[in-house]
Amino acid sequence: MPIVVPDRIGEAEVRVSAVGGGLTDAMERTLSIVPRGFPHRWTASGQLDGRATHKVTIDGALPGGTTGRLHLFPNRLSTLMDGMASMVRIPRGCFEQTSSSNYPNILVLRHLDRAGSDAGLAVDRTAALRTGYQRLIGFQVESGGFETFGRGPGKVALSAYGLLQFTDMVSVFPEVDADMISENVDFLLSVRDGSGGYRMTSAPSHRWGAAPKPVTDAFITWVLVQTGHLGAGPEVDRALQAAAATTDPYVLALSVLTLQHVDPGAAQRAAVRLAALQADDGSFPGAATSVVRAAGANLLVETGALAIVALHRGKAHVPEVTQAVRWLVAARRGRRGWGSTQATVMALKALDALAEPGDGQTMGSAEVWVDGTRADTVAWTGAEVGGVIADLGDWLTPGSHDVELRLRSGDSVPYSLEASWRRETPQSALDAPLRLRTSMAVSRVALGETVRLTAVLTNPGDTDVASPIARLGLPAGVRAETWQLEALRDEGVLAFFETGPREVTLYWEGFGPGQTTEIALDLVTEVPGTFTAPASSAYPYYDDDAKSWVAVATLDIRP
Repeated sequence: MPIVVPDRIGEAEVRVSAVGGGLTDAMERTLSIVPRGFPHRWTASGQLDGRATHKVTIDGALPGGTTGRLHLFPNRLSTLMDGMASMVRIPRGCFEQTSSSNYPNILVLRHLDRAGSDAGLAVDRTAALRTGYQRLIGFQVESGGFETFGRGPGKVALSAYGLLQFTDMVSVFPEVDADMISENVDFLLSVRDGSGGYRMTSAPSHRWGAAPKPVTDAFITWVLVQTGHLGAGPEVDRALQAAAATTDPYVLALSVLTLQHVDPGAAQRAAVRLAALQADDGSFPGAATSVVRAAGANLLVETGALAIVALHRGKAHVPEVTQAVRWLVAARRGRRGWGSTQATVMALKALDALAEPGDGQTMGSAEVWVDGTRADTVAWTGAEVGGVIADLGDWLTPGSHDVELRLRSGDSVPYSLEASWRRETPQSALDAPLRLRTSMAVSRVALGETVRLTAVLTNPGDTDVASPIARLGLPAGVRAETWQLEALRDEGVLAFFETGPREVTLYWEGFGPGQTTEIALDLVTEVPGTFTAPASSAYPYYDDDAKSWVAVATLDIRP
């Protein structure tokens, strides 16, 4: 029975029933309708304390594919919840990507425990945490440390990140294995170099281990001290030296956080130096890089989040912390969180550190005006777990629109304004460091036969591209053969792969200058029909703004 999909996005119910011989039977399925074309998005965030205006321009939108929303966050729990939702859509092929959904779960549940409320989540909490935990421990290697894809001698910086996460997890998930943590700690302590730093034991991956040694050393020492596994010694002496001399706000924030556990007086003096590095907008610019070699907006978020936690613990820099939090909330990129997974997790950790039970629970209301007409009015009590949302999809039609937000009552409130639509043509980033080409061997094939999809990924530049990802869209009605992907992984052609509905995600540790890799997949046809594949893209894991898009393919599978 043919099914024609309408020009809209969302979910659709498909029901089939049969009656005969006095018997009946029926089945029902929920299908997700994915819009055709290439995604385009416009976002803005800020703190609404009166009025805010934005110009939204939607060009070349395909029918049925335009959505728009205003999301207001009346308390930090609603920000945490939405931040978590922004990360679960990210592929989860490696240790950190699995953490990208598990870590926000930990932060939200810990906040709920402090508030004495389950917020309707308690039923699923154990299952959700157990799923993330079981995936994460699968990346532990024989040395006791952790590897990006679960193979190798252990990555020191990544293992420190794992220690931080598992230690936070204990408070909400008592099934965390103490022996697993102990083995990881023993691994980290075993790689100390005797002069205040740590030896790197494997090649960088997803930028873990690629940062300058002083940055990586400062991060690992903070984690070991924070989790109670390191005291006085050359590592802390190194933190004391950095606290007194460095002008890098990222390293200085890590030093303050370290010394707050072993030398409060030195920590207070270093916090004064850190506060002096704050810019007028509330951010902390000037860092060279982070432990994952972040740059640009991601680096600003990681640095600002650490600075917020460091200054908040000292209780002596309330104005600076308030200004930094306002900046951090405004730096949000709509439903995409704060950019990279590391930036988003650190931002959520900062908000979690400041969140108190009942925080922000005041009533309020706001209006949304589009082109001079009131589009919606929203109100809140302050106790909303997921915030409050105004749907603007019917108002943000193709063209330019003036959107005005008006706070009618209550305290100022963070907001995120977003519009998304689809276009026939892709809009690859001008500075995209990767190039992707895909092609189908044929456009028409008989049911049961295979069709070859070829993907070619190239680094045309003269510098390395760290942790490239290629997301290959597949037409509905076909499936990829995992044995082919396993063979490519075992041969070293790629580092890891992940399959999902209508998509294959491929991972590499890195791409050298001029490197080109060709992947050929024989797709098995399973359902007859005419199907259009979702858009395919390639980008560095820590810079998903720098995407290279390729044209979609249509496949006709004959009965």
